[in-house]
Amino acid sequence: CILEFNLFGVDIDVRAGQVASLALWIKSCSKTISIGGQLSKENKSNIIIAKNFPAESSFFEFLKESVTDELKDYLESLSVASTNLSELGVLVDMPNNGEVALNNVVTLINERIKDYGAQNPDDYYDALIACRQIIDIVKLHEILDKGFHVVLMNPPFGSFSANSSNELKKRFKYHSNNLICTFISRALEVSSDFVGVVLDRTVLIKNSYEKFRKNEILNSNQLDSVYDFGYNVLDANVEVSAVVLNKNRNSSDVHCYDLTQVDSKEKEILNNKRLKKISYVSFKEMPFSAINTEVPDFFLKMVERFSPLSDSGVKFVNGHTIKSDVFKRCRWEVIPALTACDPSFMWNGSPYSPYVASFNEVVMDKNYNLLSNHPSTILRSPEKHKKSGLCYGKRGEYLDVQVLPSGCTLTNEGFGGECDLDTTLLLLAYINSTISQYSINLYCGQHKGVGYVNSLPVPIFNNEDRKKLIKKVESIIENARSILKSVETSNNFISPFYMIDKVTPNLLSDIVSFLVVQSDLIRVLRDDIDEIVFNSCDLSSSELEKVKQFKKLAPEVSYYFGEVDRAKMY
Repeated sequence: CILEFNLFGVDIDVRAGQVASLALWIKSCSKTISIGGQLSKENKSNIIIAKNFPAESSFFEFLKESVTDELKDYLESLSVASTNLSELGVLVDMPNNGEVALNNVVTLINERIKDYGAQNPDDYYDALIACRQIIDIVKLHEILDKGFHVVLMNPPFGSFSANSSNELKKRFKYHSNNLICTFISRALEVSSDFVGVVLDRTVLIKNSYEKFRKNEILNSNQLDSVYDFGYNVLDANVEVSAVVLNKNRNSSDVHCYDLTQVDSKEKEILNNKRLKKISYVSFKEMPFSAINTEVPDFFLKMVERFSPLSDSGVKFVNGHTIKSDVFKRCRWEVIPALTACDPSFMWNGSPYSPYVASFNEVVMDKNYNLLSNHPSTILRSPEKHKKSGLCYGKRGEYLDVQVLPSGCTLTNEGFGGECDLDTTLLLLAYINSTISQYSINLYCGQHKGVGYVNSLPVPIFNNEDRKKLIKKVESIIENARSILKSVETSNNFISPFYMIDKVTPNLLSDIVSFLVVQSDLIRVLRDDIDEIVFNSCDLSSSELEKVKQFKKLAPEVSYYFGEVDRAKMY
């Protein structure tokens, strides 16, 4: 009874459908034997293979001529709707069957194939295949028309095919150019109660899915629970999550489970030890309506209380797409007097280098005269480039922001934003703080586009703390640049021994000691900045401990010198 009346499935792959049908039948038989029941010799599972309608078959023509006009109209509209069924599957938009009883249609078609076979015995086998395809499509329509109490799925993830793109974009308003969104939307259409989905975690946090999250997952308070499983769950190398949507729920709390660090995930769900309740309204108010089971209370309060970075004195902008082998060079490769192109410094990101970076690349066209004519170039807001302020590189788990000098061209890997000096120094302190680095990862992956960074909430610092932060940042910049003045690949370079008054037998030791001392001073100053920011963000003791653990995993700053470097230099 369960196979026949309660479980239904659709697949566009014939072999997958056959295997699923057989597996269900075997499991049913096993259960029947265990309870002493009588085995059914017939596999009654409702697994349907979605194949295109055989509109060109002679049997279909015969069928249309042997039914009522009303049924003929329905079959013709069904054939049109199912033209691309082998790609669309359950996403197909079935026609209105009017007064036609779909369960009677299957019986009628089975009768007509017998009549056709009696009249056309040589063509009976091909007609029988077409007959079964038509019956499967009618059954699919019947199933979708009835609806379900529960829909469970691990839907496909990826872009639309050329054949189905226009139809899917027209049919599903919040498609986000990805099949997974259309499948979830379709499940919500046919389910009266629950939808359970296993999915790539990017759907829950990436900004390109914001409209989908707001209007489908978070719509009408139907998000019931969220589960983050982490990596090594599916065959694909992606972070895996699951969501349960309940169309009839009356609670405002979403049940959240962070299971990324546990092995027995099912056991942890059942014992509720990792359960955390978060209001669905809080998710809607998150930057880009990101859904993250790990979001701490302090960050939810920050989002509620503080303005985003874009309203706090700087708004980062995207850079140009530039053909590397044509227009990009290292600065030491270029001799301006011998170069026909007018070069300018370029910001293209850097290794982890908070506060200060070396600008080692140039673009071989200062005024875009050649760039704009190249087919690979995409210019983005050129009027906002070459202004002083802040900059950062797109890639990395830990966000790091640097001083941006005037005259720099930005790229699609290196972003920048104009701001005044005091704002530059204050925001350098905050954005490079551990709180900022931790917080942005709550709604952003390793590719930190300008939209993510511009949405980062910025605490309000009192006057005393502002002065302390600015002073400490000035000291960090001074110490970092004093290190870089002895690094030959840095644009701050003066000489290898510029800090040494005279040559002594201990020259190398003196140099290394100087560099290590400067690095240690920067570490202390950064710790001081973290403490000020911590005190401005209302963290609980457990939240503070988690953020400090995150800090310990940060990469080493590229211009630091420490004991490891000392050993290498000797």
